[in-house]
Amino acid sequence: MARFDIEHTEGMRWVRVELDDDDVRTERGALNHMQGSIAMDVPVPSLKAWWVSLFSDESLLRPRYSGTGSVCLDSTFGGYHVMKVCSGERWILDTKCFWASDGEVKLSVHRESTWTSWWADQGLFWYKTALKGEGQVVLSVDGPVQEIDLVNDRLVADGPFVIARTQGIRMKIKRPA
Repeated sequence: MARFDIEHTEGMRWVRVELDDDDVRTERGALNHMQGSIAMDVPVPSLKAWWVSLFSDESLLRPRYSGTGSVCLDSTFGGYHVMKVCSGERWILDTKCFWASDGEVKLSVHRESTWTSWWADQGLFWYKTALKGEGQVVLSVDGPVQEIDLVNDRLVADGPFVIARTQGIRMKIKRPA
């Protein structure tokens, strides 16, 4: 399994991925540099992915790096959050939140309901990255992350503060009363 380290200096943060005969997927354009015996390829997207890319802000092409060595991703003044995805779980990420993942984590798309899309000012179609499998995922975030477990409860957020949720959590956007 790839090892993800968040490094920082002088206010900048970046992700270093250590590969040992393993692979990692990243967001398009995330590579800063790589060192070692690492090959890069870009899996050909499915027809569904091509169609979805016409209506979303999510990347169509996400490169895969495989081999042994080190991959450093672009730096930011924002932050990153490393999250573990367990087998049997399906996670839905906020738009443009995906940064990198283990090769064992499968990427797909999730479509929000038309009503939710409309109220969020996203038009009739709102597609987001969905994850399933087992491994680690790096999320690109604006600040610190708080993980909240909801058990027979609800969470109300005023703004785009929910960056990831499991399949069982339903998102609704409503007008203020």
